[in-house]
Amino acid sequence: MDQFMSQFLEAGETHISNLILQNYRKIGLTSDELIFLIHLLSFNQAGNKFPDTNQIASQMGVTTQETYTLLQKLIEKKIISIKTIDDPNGYSTDQFNFNALYEKLNNLNQRTQEKVEVIEKNNSRKDVYEKIEVEFGRPLSPMELESISMWIDQDHYKPELILMALKEAILNQAYSLKYMDRILLNWEKKHIKTSQDVKKDKEKRQQRNFSNDVNSNDISKKTNDKPEIPLYHWSN
Repeated sequence: MDQFMSQFLEAGETHISNLILQNYRKIGLTSDELIFLIHLLSFNQAGNKFPDTNQIASQMGVTTQETYTLLQKLIEKKIISIKTIDDPNGYSTDQFNFNALYEKLNNLNQRTQEKVEVIEKNNSRKDVYEKIEVEFGRPLSPMELESISMWIDQDHYKPELILMALKEAILNQAYSLKYMDRILLNWEKKHIKTSQDVKKDKEKRQQRNFSNDVNSNDISKKTNDKPEIPLYHWSN
């Protein structure tokens, strides 16, 4: 067992990203092509940039012709490419390049993220509709639904900001999208874009109001603290 463990460790490891294992079918690979690709990556990580296909065929238990076919498929599917590298001594060597594979995985990841963002945006939009209808106590008209969509799609107001505007409108007993629109425009002029920005702005206004009240009280106190000037009848 000790001898086996020694051989096991000496054999080294091949690092394969889970993105490859989880998405190889989505980028058009078959199971056999994936296994062949893993062998190429294994040789590459060991420093062999252009391994002998006969050796790979032996490890996979297939014919050399089958490995040539697998190699051709990976090139046709733009998973790998063959680059010629010139060294300082003027010699040229070929090596497998995997940039196309990484590019495909990156594009797939971006498309997946975009789909997630669309779903989240639609869910957020629906949540805004429902909360406004609850607070207004009535269904929204088609025109009102369009106005809210324009806030999100054209004005790029975040759903959380729209809901903050709804809260302000309800506090002022103004059950109107026009009132909410004025609030949002006012916040836009003040570069307020998130609910945190709204809270900070409110805190600043409260602080200003507090300072004004203190100053007013100080002035009033100074006025009231002036000593009374006795009135003498000098004629007496």
